[in-house]
Amino acid sequence: LNDITVLANIGVTDAEQAQKQPLLITVSFEYDASQAQYSDRIEDAVDYASIRADIIALTQSPVRLLEHLLYRIKTHINQQYPVTNVQVAIKKPNAFSDVAYVCASA
Repeated sequence: LNDITVLANIGVTDAEQAQKQPLLITVSFEYDASQAQYSDRIEDAVDYASIRADIIALTQSPVRLLEHLLYRIKTHINQQYPVTNVQVAIKKPNAFSDVAYVCASA
């Protein structure tokens, strides 16, 4: 899932927290897709729509740090889905006027 776009109350300062800011969230993972390859059934696969909805829901609570939000998303996916090697990257494009984005990833 590349660059899921959400609006979130995120930032260290009160000014940052006052308005929702855009974030771009990318999640990758591994899982055993062998059954889904043969069956062509969503029940045998990881449901990307469900993961996307969870990520959007997790961004609705205010946070101060990208790192904290990253931890919440990564932990949730690891606990709720049969996946391994979860990687999350969160870009915050409006952090500075002279920087394309800041990014936290793990």
